Amino acid sequence: MGTNHRTHNNRDGRPNFNTLGRFLHPLSSGSQSLYNKGNQTKKGLIVMRLVDITNSFPNLVQQQLAHTNAQLVQVYSLGQTTVIFTESPHHQEVVLRNERRNIQNAEIEYVLSQLTHRQPEDVELIRAPHVATATLRTKVAS
Repeated sequence: MGTNHRTHNNRDGRPNFNTLGRFLHPLSSGSQSLYNKGNQTKKGLIVMRLVDITNSFPNLVQQQLAHTNAQLVQVYSLGQTTVIFTESPHHQEVVLRNERRNIQNAEIEYVLSQLTHRQPEDVELIRAPHVATATLRTKVAS
């Protein structure tokens, strides 16, 4: 690992990372992965969490509200993925962006279920390298 930390081995020879303030969590496939203590696990997977970081992007929010018909602009963090949620009278739009990798299906499903209570099949989804955009048209009262 490139560190000078010493770990004691368990009886079966695997390193015990508890001495480093971390723990091992067995996955359903039988392999093992290292997780930080702050992450929660559910059935061997890390539970995703949206964190509202809108206050960190005042210029983006101000520009969106000033130059589009958006009534609501919120920015979230999903780990290293940034999520922008925009709501206007005619549609809702969710943009997921990750500078290091492509957006995963599980991320799209989670964000849509949390912000729009919809599934990917219910939205117009556009994918590009490192970006995914989901648009949900809303019915307008005549």
